[in-house]
Amino acid sequence: MPIETGKKDVCSYCGKTLDELPYKCRYCGEIFCSEHRLPESHFCMTIPRRRKIGIKVPSTWNIAKKFAFSIFLIGVIMFWISLLAPYLKWSSPEWIREISIRVAEGGVMIFCGVIMFDFIFWKLRRRRYFVGRLTPKLVKAIFWISVSTIFFWGVLEGYVNTATCLSAVTLAVYLDYRIFKKQSRTTSRIHSDEGLYGMMILAGFISVGSFIGVFSLWIYAVCLPFDFATGYNPLGGYIPLEGTALLSLFFLAFLAGLTFVGGFLEFRFMRRAGIIIFPR
Repeated sequence: MPIETGKKDVCSYCGKTLDELPYKCRYCGEIFCSEHRLPESHFCMTIPRRRKIGIKVPSTWNIAKKFAFSIFLIGVIMFWISLLAPYLKWSSPEWIREISIRVAEGGVMIFCGVIMFDFIFWKLRRRRYFVGRLTPKLVKAIFWISVSTIFFWGVLEGYVNTATCLSAVTLAVYLDYRIFKKQSRTTSRIHSDEGLYGMMILAGFISVGSFIGVFSLWIYAVCLPFDFATGYNPLGGYIPLEGTALLSLFFLAFLAGLTFVGGFLEFRFMRRAGIIIFPR
């Protein structure tokens, strides 16, 4: 909407001195010229419910975040190429792994720098910082790609240390969490006899299968010192013996989490069937 002021204003978008009547945006409150008076003309970032208005605002900060994430992905892909090259019988120079690690680290540092400068930019303009949807998705993707890469690097190269063990346990817990959420969402709508019977069978299968798997891994853990002493590898040399130990740790944590999933399904079945009744 046009406003009347006692001095010459400057367009907040192009910086042009306004000789004509200035316009004030009703969303951000800034002054603009007639060319950039519309919200889509000056890429207004404070429009509520932008989807309802039908304006798609391209953000420079989002482009920078995607660029940093692309650099991180390039580094991870290069690292995976150097990691799988001996198994696929490819000729891979030694410097590729060093460069891939530096490229991935550079992508993460650029991403963190973009977030920091984005926050400072909006604070200097005295505006509330909007996290948005893109930043949490990229942070989550960077975290889980890093955890998976560290785990498989430890398995394929035979490195067993604190980082690889934590990545194995973290990945197993996350998979158990996703299975738990999926089963919880699926079984929340089951009330029929057929559905309850299937829930009982699924709970028993998960509980018994996870218990057998944990017991088998426990026996393997007992025999593992003898394997190290004799040099016996149950996977035939495709994976180092230290990698099999890390893989067994992953499956042990994963199956231990599945026992809780089976216990939850059993509890839900007993409550739906009326075996467990909470007095009110």
